[in-house]
Amino acid sequence: MGYEEFVSFADWLPSSLATFGLILVSCAFLGAILAYLVGIVRYGPSEAFYKLWEGIFQAFPDLLFTSPKRVAAIARLAIQETLRRRVLLVVFALFALALLFGGWFLDAGSDHPERTYLGFVLGGTQFLVLFLGLLISTASLPQDIQNKTIYTVVTKPIRAGEIIMGRVLGFLLIGTVMIGSMGLISYFFVVGGLNHRHSVDVSEFVRVNPDSTDTSSGRRASANAYYEALSTRNARHRHRIELVLQQLSRGEGGSIGSGLQTAIFYLQVQNESGHTHDFRSVGGNQELIAGGIKYTLFEEKIEQKSSGLLESLLNLFSESRYRVGLRMDVEEGIFENPEAMLAQRPLNEVLQEMNVTLVTSNPQEMLQARVPYYARELSYLDREGNITEERGMSVGKMNEKYGYIDGGTSLARAIYRFNGLRPGMFSDDRVAIDMNLRVFRTLKGDIIHRVTGSVYFRVTKEEDGRKITYETEPVVFESQEYSVQTLELSRNVVALWTDVEGNPARQEMDLLTEFADNGKFEVVLRCNEAGMYFGVAPSSVYFKLRDGSFALNFAKCFFGIWLQFMLISSLGVTLSSFLNASVSLLATVVALLIGFFGDFIRDVATQQIEGGGPLEATYRLITQMNVTSELEGTIRFVSYIDVLLVKLMEVMTYIIPDFTQMHTQGPLADGYNIPVGLVGFHTMVAFAFAMVLCIVGYFSLKTREIAA
Repeated sequence: MGYEEFVSFADWLPSSLATFGLILVSCAFLGAILAYLVGIVRYGPSEAFYKLWEGIFQAFPDLLFTSPKRVAAIARLAIQETLRRRVLLVVFALFALALLFGGWFLDAGSDHPERTYLGFVLGGTQFLVLFLGLLISTASLPQDIQNKTIYTVVTKPIRAGEIIMGRVLGFLLIGTVMIGSMGLISYFFVVGGLNHRHSVDVSEFVRVNPDSTDTSSGRRASANAYYEALSTRNARHRHRIELVLQQLSRGEGGSIGSGLQTAIFYLQVQNESGHTHDFRSVGGNQELIAGGIKYTLFEEKIEQKSSGLLESLLNLFSESRYRVGLRMDVEEGIFENPEAMLAQRPLNEVLQEMNVTLVTSNPQEMLQARVPYYARELSYLDREGNITEERGMSVGKMNEKYGYIDGGTSLARAIYRFNGLRPGMFSDDRVAIDMNLRVFRTLKGDIIHRVTGSVYFRVTKEEDGRKITYETEPVVFESQEYSVQTLELSRNVVALWTDVEGNPARQEMDLLTEFADNGKFEVVLRCNEAGMYFGVAPSSVYFKLRDGSFALNFAKCFFGIWLQFMLISSLGVTLSSFLNASVSLLATVVALLIGFFGDFIRDVATQQIEGGGPLEATYRLITQMNVTSELEGTIRFVSYIDVLLVKLMEVMTYIIPDFTQMHTQGPLADGYNIPVGLVGFHTMVAFAFAMVLCIVGYFSLKTREIAA
């Protein structure tokens, strides 16, 4: 998943501040009315009015002249009390045991093992941290009041707001140390658990033809692939390795008669289980002359682009990336094509004579932080090639996110329109397109061979009063369902069009500077095989600008857990300022459930989910009554009570922040960069809610002191 519908921080802030101000004023007004009604019961109308205004006027100097030293002293006291209770040791011991034995049950050979590992550590950390926040925040203040140790504090010149803020700050410092430790340990657990290497028996390389499906592995050969082999099995999978032609150069003048002078090939590891590897060569001779050709095996370091100083520093601690290439220089003879050069000596014999060992690096393209550039618009063409208002073909799938285009000779296409693409976003010679497609099959076939498709670029320009449509040569690919596949394409494309006289024309152009129309062009996707369908969504095809730092992305996700811990701590301290420990614990748990299941509660309130509210659903469950039958008799009063309960819970969903939005496990596991702006407004929402809770806790504790 990606945040293709993400609203920028600058667009979100003005409207959100206005909404927050309106809610704050409304809550303050309702709180004042409630306080006055309670005061009437306790003191009478006139005395309640006096005490209400006295409390309001005293609140301003109390909150404005809060002493940081006194807050720090209360925070230190909260930390000492929490350490004496040893609940931290229990939580950390549970975390350590989970990691110690959890690795035995995590499947590193699944299609996407990184999702399993990340879901385990993030879900476990979130549960333990929120459990810790519930225990320490809801029991601390009531226990001090019950043991009367609070009197030692209130007899000092200290304000009620300082007690609340000091408690919250102390718990946050404890949570910061705990979450930071868990995050660091979890990071090395995930990376270490997923790291593995493969080796290659050089004698197993066999000859293949480019784009051929008749290979020993049964997979389709890549374009410009001439040899393939299978790696050793590790982590319950093997990879297919291909020797892919990268560059050809001819002799003087570049004429055909002069023959080839140099051919450069690279060894590429094909994607399996959601990842690939880089190659390294170990030992042996790096050069060999045989059959009039000089063979040179070389390593080339892959430069990694970073967008910021922090990512650059983090990349210093990551493993450097290399790729292994084979250079073939003609010493004697004339060779017209790479096939003739490769026919001189089989690759396996060349590598055996060099006595080299080929090993892979740790997994690549598994723990990523992709920075996508999404299309401005997605449209569909039907089978006749006409633009349709529907979301593609209907294949009976219930997921409304995807529209389907059929393949074969059909003219159905998915057209992605991009705008604002600039050369500075990419490297000088290549662009990367990521695709996350779904495949629907109507024919029984060989499941080993994947469904093929093609993409090409298209742009329409107006020249001399005439509109000309330019298209590039299609790039054929093999679909990888339920995983993101990357097409590394050259920026130098061959553009095809029809000139003024109606003759076909072609010219090599730079995709971004010459082919594009002020940064605008289309990416057209088609399915090549009859009886097959590609499912696409607005975020299925995008340009990958770069790869961010996974470590930084991982830290952003744990920061979201820290924000949840802050909300729970603030809520628990505030509720415990006027409730006892058990009731405040129960109330905090209810608030936590509302924060996590707000969407479900709103669906129940709007009757999008049948079965009624909590009481009615409990009755149906006990009596085994289906959700569509009407309640009869006196039991119908349960539904009326449910209306009040559900409406109250629905109102609470708009007051309590959505905890699920702050837990960004989805984009982290899917390999997408978490936008800084998203983290920014999560932070503002959490701090604003915590600030309001501290103010409520101040009034509650101050009222409790007056009552005492």
